[in-house]
Amino acid sequence: MECKETTIGSGSRINSYNSPMVKVLRGAIDIGSGSTKIAVLKVEYQNGQRYGKIVETLYGREHSISFGKDYKRSSTGELSTEIQDLGIATLKDMLSHARAKYKVNKFSAICTEVFRKAKNGARYLDRIRTEANIPVIIVPQS
Repeated sequence: MECKETTIGSGSRINSYNSPMVKVLRGAIDIGSGSTKIAVLKVEYQNGQRYGKIVETLYGREHSISFGKDYKRSSTGELSTEIQDLGIATLKDMLSHARAKYKVNKFSAICTEVFRKAKNGARYLDRIRTEANIPVIIVPQS
C-alpha cells in the first residue's frame, strides 16, 4: 500500500493509507472536580460516519485544579473567580501545547458534577467556550 501525508477536515496532518477508513487527530478534554485532563488522539472512522474509534493516544497531560474543594468551601454555592481564572489559564496552556506540537485544531470538552451543582457553573462553561474557543458540555447525571 502507498502511504501519503494527508490533510483531513480540521487541517490536522497525519499519514494515511489508501483505504475506506479516514484517520484524523482530535483533542479530548475532561474538566473534572479535581483535575483537568487533555489527550490528543488518532481516530479512525469510515467516510460518512460521525463517530469512530480511537486507534492511538499520542499525548496526555493532567493538571490538578480543585474545583470541587473550591465549590464546597463556597458559602454561595459558586466557583470562585480565582479557581475559574486558574482553570481557564491552565486549559489555554494545555491547548496551546497540543495545537503547537500536534497541529490539532478540533477539540471537545466535557465537565462533570461540580459544574452542574455550582450556581455559576453554566457561566463558567460560557467562559471556556469564549476564552478557550472550544465546545464544552456538562456530562448528564445518570
